[in-house]
Amino acid sequence: MIDYLKGGSVQKILRTIIMLALLFEAAAFFAGAVLHLGTPLPLPYVEIESLRFAFLEAVSGTLLLVAFASAVLRKRYAWKVAVGANIAGVASIAYATAVGGPSAQSSHHQPMILLLIVILIGLSIPPCRQALENGRHTRRRRRILQAL
Repeated sequence: MIDYLKGGSVQKILRTIIMLALLFEAAAFFAGAVLHLGTPLPLPYVEIESLRFAFLEAVSGTLLLVAFASAVLRKRYAWKVAVGANIAGVASIAYATAVGGPSAQSSHHQPMILLLIVILIGLSIPPCRQALENGRHTRRRRRILQAL
């Protein structure tokens, strides 16, 4: 059983979890962007209307969607894009809550920033990085070491 889990199945599970988290984060940012534009959505919270915040959330959502696509397409740079997109998401929420004042410090920003940070911590774990990079860096290092 342990030998079976050491194969690609654990990497597939981790990659799937990360991809689902990236997709959920992107959807949440796009929903936030739509709410910041003043469009009502059937959600239990309301955002202040601000073109600046809508732009920030749309850019963060786009970066997260690019990270999702690179993970789905198994690109070598998928891990780097995922880390960068999550950092951009944390920065945009931190900016919106700092600049937006009490009206922007709503209850849904706290769980979202927490989710982004948890995903960043997860991405820092070597098996998660390897799952997104498809183990290519490990094989490349092994070939370099064997050549020496």
